[in-house]
Amino acid sequence: MFDNSAYMMLHRAKVEWPCLSVDVLLRDRIGPAATPRESWFPSYVNTLDPKQAVKDRRGLLTHKKDKYPYTVYFCAGSQTLKKSDNKIYVLKWSDMCKTLRDDEDLESGEEDEEEEAKDPVMRFESLPHRGCVNRIRSLHGTGLVATWNDENDVGVYDVTSAVEALDEPVVPGKPKSFGGSKVASFKHTDEGYALDWSPLTWGRLAAGSCNSQIWLYRLADDTQFIKEGSLQSHKKSVEDVQFSPSQEHVLASCSVDQTVKLWDLRATQMKAQISFRAHDCDVNVLSWNATSKFLLASGDDKGEFRIWDLRMLDHKSLNQSSYDSITRIRWHTQAITSLQFEPGEDSVLAVASADNKLTIWDFSVEVDDAAPQEDDIPPQLMFLHQGQNNIKELRFHPLYRELILTTAEDSYNIFRPNLEPPEDEDEEPQSVDNQTTEEETKERQENPERMRGAQYYAESDDEEEEERRIIKAAKKLNRGQNQKEAKRRKSQ
Repeated sequence: MFDNSAYMMLHRAKVEWPCLSVDVLLRDRIGPAATPRESWFPSYVNTLDPKQAVKDRRGLLTHKKDKYPYTVYFCAGSQTLKKSDNKIYVLKWSDMCKTLRDDEDLESGEEDEEEEAKDPVMRFESLPHRGCVNRIRSLHGTGLVATWNDENDVGVYDVTSAVEALDEPVVPGKPKSFGGSKVASFKHTDEGYALDWSPLTWGRLAAGSCNSQIWLYRLADDTQFIKEGSLQSHKKSVEDVQFSPSQEHVLASCSVDQTVKLWDLRATQMKAQISFRAHDCDVNVLSWNATSKFLLASGDDKGEFRIWDLRMLDHKSLNQSSYDSITRIRWHTQAITSLQFEPGEDSVLAVASADNKLTIWDFSVEVDDAAPQEDDIPPQLMFLHQGQNNIKELRFHPLYRELILTTAEDSYNIFRPNLEPPEDEDEEPQSVDNQTTEEETKERQENPERMRGAQYYAESDDEEEEERRIIKAAKKLNRGQNQKEAKRRKSQ
């Protein structure tokens, strides 16, 4: 059971096989009619292209296609019982309309034929993949997709033909053809989970393995990848890697050895330049803030996540013994499995956990010391998503504000939380000029105080107490949405 008023849009589908990892594909970057790479790379990998931007009714910049009904393309990798049955899935979900008022329409029994929403259309193509897919990443939404598998291989695939097949009319009885081809493969001595494409160097790929090494590859031409080298400083399995969104040669990594390391890929010795103990257990995931480029988030095996201000590092010292995070939150009760800063936002972070919950946090929220505070509900907690079993990964859509894709053992979800003010149906988005967009982006980057540190630590071994805490948080968060919906109904 869930409250529809908490979501602007929520669409769900069961999976054929569990998928540990997903990533978003961007249709206008795939195929012969794709937007030329030179027009968006690297300038608009992490920011919105001013030519594609409009202002919504809140005055926030958004993509001109950021409107209902939505169409989203994405890729995923399976975890089957028989290794030879594994696949890379390429999916297209289209005609995704608002679900906010579904409950209201059912209760009233009324339907407006003009506003009747279509049922979403969910299609997929696939191509065979040897071994279970541990991690999958698209090269900035293009048809080049990299995978780590459990047979110690890093592979690169071109799934362009699968995406194009999804746009063709459905022909009843026509057998599905495998859409895609393998471009490159690199064999290792162990499997891995860490994988990331550089946002500033075209075709550069980092892959971290369970044997503590990080490998670097690069696209030498349109068809051939070469191995650049390896990085060796971690003592245990590398769990995640993230390229810097602002410095071409800087890479961050985290590990079971409890550390986060920063690497300068120009260095002649492939050793970490800076290392600090980030958590007191395995560090599972990282996310670099693309707007405030000195902020890095990390999540650990106990359910805690932290945010680090990299300006506070002593850049002359390898080991940062006195370095501490600006934000420390332990609200989830099990391991953090995925986290990501929202693209274009410097203060919004989404966090997924093995406790079957996904939370959205806004650290720009000011705490009123005079107002009564609920100790078990941090004021920065904005949204709570549930209903999936063992959420493995979340991905923000890079172009559509607040749109989140998740994969779990049992399902995919695509949703947009109801965080908006009451709608004015007659209000149209406002176009913006390039100068306005660039000025606002510069202002956000030069005012880091928007990101305020927070400290919250919930720790209990009592399962019933934890369940009461979660229910209380869900009711509080939904209460705000219900009040907003009641106001809308009253005005009608």
